[in-house]
Amino acid sequence: MLKIGEVRLVAKNLARFGELGDFAWGLVLQKLIKMQGFAEREEYCPWKQELQPLLADAFDKQILSPESSADSELFLNFVKDFGFFNLPILLNLYLDLKRHHRPNEISKENQDVLKEILPAEVLDKLPNSEAVIEQLRRFKRNFQRELLADKIPQQIESSLGLEIFNALRGTTKWERYDSVSEIVKT
Repeated sequence: MLKIGEVRLVAKNLARFGELGDFAWGLVLQKLIKMQGFAEREEYCPWKQELQPLLADAFDKQILSPESSADSELFLNFVKDFGFFNLPILLNLYLDLKRHHRPNEISKENQDVLKEILPAEVLDKLPNSEAVIEQLRRFKRNFQRELLADKIPQQIESSLGLEIFNALRGTTKWERYDSVSEIVKT
């Protein structure tokens, strides 16, 4: 996997290195660089803080392949839909849904994640995986909207809710590392 410094080097020297499309993830890297540049300081760089750990985890768990251009396109679509956040549970669920036409064909683990945030009667009525992905987009959007309105989202203690909360909290200037239950109490 490319390290952040190597990605920066390639990005800064595109003309010298030729097209990034020479390897499976090249074109996707170009598109991601256009979407989000690099921060001057690594501690604020979404590439270093968010995408690099997300990709490393996905490659380690073999849910994405560095040799697959199809996987790179799926990852690009995930980032377009959910942003530059380290959301491994959501990525795993998203990829599973994209690779299966029906939601009941996904792994048991991912079905359990869905059941935490969507009632069974809603899940049963969704015709295909794309409809479930649209529900995930709505879930994240509504979750974020409630946080911005100083409300506590209903599913904040679900695995996906905790993951999204921690990703959003990580992009703020909160210095405290309280648990979610401590934050909810106050």
